[in-house]
Amino acid sequence: MKRITFILLLLFSFAATGQVINARSPYKVPVAAASYPVQNLLLWAEDYTQPDWNNTSGNIAITTGAGTDFVGGNTMNQLNVTGGAGGDIHQIIGSLTASTTYYWSFDAYTGTNTGAEYKIWDWDHFTVIQNFTSYISMISPTVSRVQISFTTNAANTTINLIAYNSPFTNGTIFLGRQQLATTSTASYGTTTTSIIP
Repeated sequence: MKRITFILLLLFSFAATGQVINARSPYKVPVAAASYPVQNLLLWAEDYTQPDWNNTSGNIAITTGAGTDFVGGNTMNQLNVTGGAGGDIHQIIGSLTASTTYYWSFDAYTGTNTGAEYKIWDWDHFTVIQNFTSYISMISPTVSRVQISFTTNAANTTINLIAYNSPFTNGTIFLGRQQLATTSTASYGTTTTSIIP
């Protein structure tokens, strides 16, 4: 049975240390702030209007540069569903390693949509790694950095990462600085047409 860990990273600007807070319990793990290698296996990390992010139904209106991200930049994407039609934003990522844990991170804050959720598919075998799971309870109107870990299946090297799904609920949510990495401590790097391996 696959386990998934939600981690809300609260890193204090210009501070020497931060802390990782497990969103499923009050347990806090201190970590030292350090400079870690940059890695990002996703394309167009800050622009969901690009074709590598598939707007499945076309029912999600995307506005780039719509808000302040976790480090103070104006890189957030506003995703807005109207008409109760639902839809999702996803990216298919290949050349991964089977039976390996990956760490998906993104900046987020709430708007008016209360139904936002994600899903991770094993795209080689069309089986579910993590079924639809809401992350609304993890975020608030204040921007935060969310990290979710998952493990690829045996012989699974391609995934479909549904970064946002709106199950027939209207409203807005703000997401940005998408990252997929092989370690939980990899530094974020923005991407466009090429990944940062």
